[in-house]
Amino acid sequence: MKATRLLILLAALFIMGCEKEDVKETSSKANDVKTDLSQETAEDQPSGERRGGNGNGNGQGNNNQITDPCANYPVYPIVTEEPTDWNIKVDTTICGMVIFKWDAQPGFNPVTDTCFTIARYYYIGFAPVGHTNGCTGGGSISGTNSYYYTLGAGCSIWPGFKYIMGITYYERNNELQTTFVRSSKTVEFTAGKRAPWLNNCN
Repeated sequence: MKATRLLILLAALFIMGCEKEDVKETSSKANDVKTDLSQETAEDQPSGERRGGNGNGNGQGNNNQITDPCANYPVYPIVTEEPTDWNIKVDTTICGMVIFKWDAQPGFNPVTDTCFTIARYYYIGFAPVGHTNGCTGGGSISGTNSYYYTLGAGCSIWPGFKYIMGITYYERNNELQTTFVRSSKTVEFTAGKRAPWLNNCN
């Protein structure tokens, strides 16, 4: 359970970092990650969903202002679901790589929504187990139910060390007018010891 909570926190931090570039000129602050993985919107919005747009309202009173295309975008309450088993497989047989595959999740939609950009990815979080080789907030994104990681890329996974990983995504359900945060149960794995830059691929 501790591992799951850690991964949820890591995913929240990772999502905040990704979303900062996607949504410009919209004031925002991190929501309480103890209750959900959501991000708070601009202060005048009622829930944890974040909208895109330029944050200048409807442009009335100034012909030079641009109308916010997301001004009337419905903002749904966020519900964080309990982690479930996604049948995550970790393959470390290819030299210098770790390959993650999991069951495609119902409700995951890789289509870009310009007013809610975080809903199009799986967020994959990593954390070291019993050592300090790897980022505490390491993570990646994927638009499909697989992810290929090169050992030593960034600072997340290094050869021969143990890690936990988990996956999260946002499902914006228009029928139920709810945004669900869905997460996998975490899995533990040991990265392979071979890598091209270690000259031990043969």
